[in-house]
Amino acid sequence: MTDDAAGRAALVLNRRRIDRLTAAATALSAARRPVAAIHVATAAAELAWHRHGGVYRLPRVERLLRRWAVPAPPARVAGEARTVLHVLSSAYDFGGHSRFATRWIERDAGRRARVFLTEQPPDVDPEWLRGLAVERHGPREPVRARAVALARACATADVVVLHVHPQDPVPLLALPPGTPSILLNHADHACWLDAGVTVVAHIRESARRLADERRGLPDGSILPVPVDPRPLPDRAAARKALGLPGDAVVALTIGSNFKYGDGTEFLRLCEPMLAAYPALFVLAVGPSGPAWERDRVRALGVVPDVGPALAASDLYLDSWPYSSLTSMLDAAAAGLPTIGRQLPEISGTFEAVDSPGLARHVVATDDATWRAALDRLVASPEARRSAGAALAADVTAVHGRGWRDHLDAVYARALAGPPQRRVDPPGFVDSPADRRLATVYRDDPNYPGLPALLHRRAGAAEREGALVLRALAKAFR
Repeated sequence: MTDDAAGRAALVLNRRRIDRLTAAATALSAARRPVAAIHVATAAAELAWHRHGGVYRLPRVERLLRRWAVPAPPARVAGEARTVLHVLSSAYDFGGHSRFATRWIERDAGRRARVFLTEQPPDVDPEWLRGLAVERHGPREPVRARAVALARACATADVVVLHVHPQDPVPLLALPPGTPSILLNHADHACWLDAGVTVVAHIRESARRLADERRGLPDGSILPVPVDPRPLPDRAAARKALGLPGDAVVALTIGSNFKYGDGTEFLRLCEPMLAAYPALFVLAVGPSGPAWERDRVRALGVVPDVGPALAASDLYLDSWPYSSLTSMLDAAAAGLPTIGRQLPEISGTFEAVDSPGLARHVVATDDATWRAALDRLVASPEARRSAGAALAADVTAVHGRGWRDHLDAVYARALAGPPQRRVDPPGFVDSPADRRLATVYRDDPNYPGLPALLHRRAGAAEREGALVLRALAKAFR
């Protein structure tokens, strides 16, 4: 079977399972079993997020969840953003969307920030949440009880900002109609549930285009990823602490472990360069595992502070096969030239590196171009310095000094209302890019797989677990 044929087969299979789960949720809803219906609908959205099925929104699932929305107090219409409620499914010390929320709150001087967590793991307590007004709820709490709590919290905020996971049902069950609200589109390549917000904020132009063409959500706003250039520790001391030679050329990469799959594809790209340049080292922050245990590869796993790694490095390699935009922007702001790799079928569509300020970022759509770009930077200290300085100036102008202007514009639009215009999205998209996306994400280790999905959704479904199990088993026959 060719790659294209395998991609189409994966696309069709994923769509069939999404449709089966949606039909099962609809039947449970019609039978007035709301808890089971909500959990099966959530499973459909979770599958659509992690297993691409040619869809980018699920209007039937959205309508089902809104049918069972909790009674909500009237929306507060203040005309000014004084109190902002940031809603996250879960928050961590590491990861792009948590860092986006952190920086948003830190930069939003003059406004009072509150945080609501819809399904926070009980054993995770991020450092950045301390000192903030936080309302935590866990995944084992009844879903409608969490929705009641969120509706109550929304009614006392001037603006609500959703940083939630794509499958999270709680905002659709809770958000009072007419609430000035913003959805941060941090998972812009994936299918996600639309909670009917006032404005969708996109982190890059390709995300806005995709929302218009594939989600039926035209006229979104751009809100770039905020980046905070900061003083870095001493370079020589950082290298010594990390076990790197003083004369090494260090290529840094940063991303959550799943951004690299099992690491073999990323390291396959690097191997010829490591062989050609004995002074070259690869420093990886985030990933870990047996694949990374190689000569002149230092895989640190998750670290609390990336400052020493940035200080010790000469250039930056974007994660692969999944891009890590926030980490790349951090590296660019620190003065490191950056190189990324994208599949030609996906380049310019999904996960495109077209955020404002990144015109000088090198994006290669084949291995030879990627290695040629790396070859130029490894061979020339002056090329590294000049490319890094120019990129840093571009990035800090938009993502640093100019970011607050973008934020104020998004707030103004949210407060002005009404909700962003919506049209019917395409029912199924079967393009070469979609087939490739279905193949790329087929082995996504971040997706739990059927056994874990069955256990988690049934276990969370209160007294309706048996109904949820039957619906899931039927969908995956």
